[in-house]
Amino acid sequence: MKKKVKIILAFVIMVLPIVFTAEADTDALSVDLLNTYDNMELSYMDGYSPQVAGNNVRILLPLISESEKLIDNERIKVTFDIGTTGYTAFYRGNYMKYFRPSEYAINGTDTTQNAYLIDYSLPLLWNKVNGSYPVEVKVEYSVDGEEQSQQFVVYVDITTGTDKYEYKSDIEPKSRDKHSAPDIIISEYSYSQDIIQAGDEFQLFLTLENTSDIWHAHNIRMDWESEKADLISTDSMGSIFIDELENKEKTGVVLNFRARQDAEAGTQKITIKLSYEDNMNTACTSEDSIIAEIQQPIRLVHDDISIPSSVNAGDSMPISMQVFNMGKSTVYNVLVSVAMPGVIPDGASYLGNMESGDKGTAEIYAFFGTLDMGEYGLETDYKYGMSAGTVTVYYEDEFGEAYTEIIDVKTYIERPVFDDLYNKDEEKEEEPDKMGTWWLSIGILIVIAAFVIGITSYRRKINQLKREYGHLDD
Repeated sequence: MKKKVKIILAFVIMVLPIVFTAEADTDALSVDLLNTYDNMELSYMDGYSPQVAGNNVRILLPLISESEKLIDNERIKVTFDIGTTGYTAFYRGNYMKYFRPSEYAINGTDTTQNAYLIDYSLPLLWNKVNGSYPVEVKVEYSVDGEEQSQQFVVYVDITTGTDKYEYKSDIEPKSRDKHSAPDIIISEYSYSQDIIQAGDEFQLFLTLENTSDIWHAHNIRMDWESEKADLISTDSMGSIFIDELENKEKTGVVLNFRARQDAEAGTQKITIKLSYEDNMNTACTSEDSIIAEIQQPIRLVHDDISIPSSVNAGDSMPISMQVFNMGKSTVYNVLVSVAMPGVIPDGASYLGNMESGDKGTAEIYAFFGTLDMGEYGLETDYKYGMSAGTVTVYYEDEFGEAYTEIIDVKTYIERPVFDDLYNKDEEKEEEPDKMGTWWLSIGILIVIAAFVIGITSYRRKINQLKREYGHLDD
């Protein structure tokens, strides 16, 4: 019964802001209450609850608009508020993300719905306490240049944590010395990614711990700043406030940063400053530093590879290319090699270390044989034809991590020049026989023509004598 009441209450809390906002502005977004999307077991109407997996909870909130007017740039800004005071099961931080609409399959079918599907994971405390926690989802957007906002509430049920312990207010020492005040330290920290490169956005996860055995800390304020201007805080608020940390209690905080594109490679220091009060309202402060390792992205580029479109078997010529270090950090052990059927290089081209802005020319002399020759020769009956292979560029960064770039290359290997010359010599030796046959044919034709001419002349002579002397036949 309690669960049904809680579901109905959550539904009313989410729906009422939508109703009132829709009356005031026809362009307001609304929750898709009826349909389920991927990773949703139930619709919001049927009592959807975000999934908790390990130390994260995944919130899915589908928003739809039936208005004919489009949201400017089709983009909404979504902020997640877990509360700034009181106990929470989440790491405290400023959570914000932009979303755009898309077509999503609904209800496990091929039917689709155009929606702004808010899909976001919030980190949970390692010592989270069981209970139901509201997450306020604030949506901001503009229509025709006019700024608008809406708020929705999603309840997260935690059942995999521990039972909440009681606050022991009777532990109140009558006196204390300078060593008995609450002392808040950063007991653990980690980053959202193993490698932070210049231009990246990343998160810093902190665990604050009150190491005192008896003293509580109240009205805790945390501020932070980077040693250099290379790391920029992207949190909308410059401070985080925590209502209380009991003795031996821990809580988590998430800070959001962006490394400038031109950030200097190496270690960067982030300073965390804490101010708070003890049980006797005495002001306390503490300060600690966190180290971030920043890398500049590797930008090793090259121009076109110099290799002829066709060669003759037996040729020797260089295969070359220029390599440029366009990044801001040094690139180490740059090596260029060639692998092609029928191509036998004299070795690889080693350019060594290249500082920012350096360029080098990789030149590899190679012998072009037949397709079945060399380390990468083919098992084929055809010795000549297209040879397709690769040029590999190998290099390392300042941490020794290896990178490779593979470039496709090809050339057509033709018969060697001396084969053509040999064939031409054979053709020249056959020419006299052809000429003799031709003259023989001409001679025969001449003899036949002379015979025909002779017979014709004889007959003409006989006919002439008959006309002159009469009957010669008698």
